[in-house]
Amino acid sequence: AWTTVASSLSSTQVRKKNLRAASGYQFRVRPAEGDAAFSPPSDPRPFGGLSTGVQNFFRSLAGGRLRKSGSSASTPLEDALANKEFVLLYASAHWCGPCRQFTPQLAQFYRSVRSSSTPDDAEVVFLSADHDEGGFDSYYREMPWLAVPFGEDAREDIMA
Repeated sequence: AWTTVASSLSSTQVRKKNLRAASGYQFRVRPAEGDAAFSPPSDPRPFGGLSTGVQNFFRSLAGGRLRKSGSSASTPLEDALANKEFVLLYASAHWCGPCRQFTPQLAQFYRSVRSSSTPDDAEVVFLSADHDEGGFDSYYREMPWLAVPFGEDAREDIMA
């Protein structure tokens, strides 16, 4: 469905379609004055990629991969975070009492977003402040989101 995004934009009415679609986005325009029909849809334009801000945060991530929840498998940063409206960085540790109390609340919020009509708008990335990999592994098992792998220098660089 086409949605009017601006009733007046330099004397032109604009409609958009598919701004979040993997196939790209399209626009149609018409003069704001009068009853002229909208133009034919534009050619689809690709939408996506990593924002400059996300690229800067993760610039020291060797191999550009994040760990997937529930396994030791990883996913490319580009696949995991491209087109996200919000990327939440969660710095926490298994030894932090307040963090351990907050983590289930964040997990509940995360699951509700993932089951909503816009599940791909946000992603959480865990940055462990644990002192050893065993602490990281046991705590990360409770989390449904992505993580910077424990052995990555980027983990500490991002938290700095």
